[in-house]
Amino acid sequence: MTKQRREQFEFDTLLMKAFNGDIQTEEAQRLNHFIANNPEARRQYYRLLNITLALQEIGNIDSVDKNQVRLLENERQNYFQQVVEADLTESAIRKALGQEEGDGEQISDYQKEVLRRRQLTLADGRRFALKAAAVVILCLSILWLDRWIMRESAIQPRQVVAHLADQMNVKWDDAYRVPRDSGSMVQDRYRIMEGIVKIQFDHGAEVLIEGPAIYELVTARELTMSQGRCYVKVQPEGKGFTVNTLNSQIIDLGTEFGVLVDDTNKTQLHVFKGKTMLIAGLYRGKKTTCDVLAGRAREIDGDNASVHEIQLADNSFVQGMNSKSKLVWHGQKTINLADIVGGGNGLGTGQAGACINTLTGIRLLQNPIADQWVNPYKDELDLISIHGDNAFHNVAGNGFIDGVFIPDGNQAPVQISTQGHQFIEAPLTSGTGWGGVINVEKIIGRPIKMNNVIYGVPAHPALFMHANAGITFDLGAIRQAYSNFNIARFQSLCGIAEDYPNPEEVAGCADFWVLVDGQIRYVKKQARISQVGNIDISLAPDDRFLSLVTTDGGEGTPMGKNGRHSFNDWCIFAQPYLVLE
Repeated sequence: MTKQRREQFEFDTLLMKAFNGDIQTEEAQRLNHFIANNPEARRQYYRLLNITLALQEIGNIDSVDKNQVRLLENERQNYFQQVVEADLTESAIRKALGQEEGDGEQISDYQKEVLRRRQLTLADGRRFALKAAAVVILCLSILWLDRWIMRESAIQPRQVVAHLADQMNVKWDDAYRVPRDSGSMVQDRYRIMEGIVKIQFDHGAEVLIEGPAIYELVTARELTMSQGRCYVKVQPEGKGFTVNTLNSQIIDLGTEFGVLVDDTNKTQLHVFKGKTMLIAGLYRGKKTTCDVLAGRAREIDGDNASVHEIQLADNSFVQGMNSKSKLVWHGQKTINLADIVGGGNGLGTGQAGACINTLTGIRLLQNPIADQWVNPYKDELDLISIHGDNAFHNVAGNGFIDGVFIPDGNQAPVQISTQGHQFIEAPLTSGTGWGGVINVEKIIGRPIKMNNVIYGVPAHPALFMHANAGITFDLGAIRQAYSNFNIARFQSLCGIAEDYPNPEEVAGCADFWVLVDGQIRYVKKQARISQVGNIDISLAPDDRFLSLVTTDGGEGTPMGKNGRHSFNDWCIFAQPYLVLE
């Protein structure tokens, strides 16, 4: 007897002992070794569990661990589909869905196919159950049949049903199938231990899966999630795409939805757009069928498949990704421009307190005037102010920012983009600024407040732009990174921060401007403390550059003794958001 045959005989013996409930500790350890290190042994073990599960539906099989059976329950569906064929009448389908005859609701081809498979599984479970008295013979027979199926499967190549569209920080489990070098993905089980994958199914569905996750590509219209979370976007041509879990089936009716399967086999369905049909308890005889609409969520219990409503988890699923720009989008409806100034992607990845020098375009990771009154550029300038040079300065290393400048109508024209757009209406200013453009936390040890609200915190981000300062964002680059979305609006509050030093001596007074491609879309002149502006402007798909500008509002002191200057013009763009649709 060859080594391979000896090991196969040993494995068969250990497997039968395990399922008869009389395996010893050392033997169980040896069986675990086979299962962990031999993919074919593992598949045979799974198949035997599936048959045991079918028998369990009408009887008790106490020697098999019920948790193992439940975890692998969805495996048997695929097995039965390979060995039997069946059809369902429309009457049977309506009965399975809990519908009455002649109720007028049309049964789709997808529903017929889905329910045909599920009813098929239950029917064959009953056929096998009739042979419960011969369970040992049946188990031995199925081991032989499984090897025959494996040989036949090796002859028949698996079909390509999807392609790997993108991936980020993924660690694949080689014990399962992995995508081909070309990115094509065949019908099989896959496992990612970490990272995110974007899969494009051949019939119009895009699925994002977060690791750790175990999943199976069943067809070009069907996915089975054994563990982990996925987010599904279905195009019109992919309507009817189906996600199976251990205890439920979700059928797309033109939608976007997320599915979570945890390690207790609990399933959650969160619908963000459109509508889905949920069928719970498919493997247990009693079924619950309901439509789940956009903005609603359901949870299916892992043990009894009961269904109850839960709160929609707005930002708990990865809904978009771009590995080139390192972008991972969880469904946020806004892009934070303060975060972009901090070197981030607008979704909270930027450095709080980071700033950009409006004279050079150089970014500093920490705001040098956060704790004390000093000039961060003292080697070049005087002790307080940044003096403008009438130039537009590109910001290197951040494609979302076109550049920065110090506006002064005395040195017109004022360039505000790399494409040569100009701020024609720029007023006369002192031509100086202070501190640059900052993703602000605090200034000289003081929190940033406006109308008694503290800004510069995660819930209320803000840009500090002491007059005179200007920054231009490249909407075209942002759209390219967020290619699945439309940038519909720019919204922000603007005003002068409270609690600046010596307000009784020098009262801040400043102008706020918003320009799109050099055209003024918003202006608030000579704003003082407590005079907060509300900015809300629409953006067209071909709008390219968004410029935010602050200028000194004229005489800064009550008596105007010092002429035009920008003392205490602590200008804030609070919660500066691009709104996505």
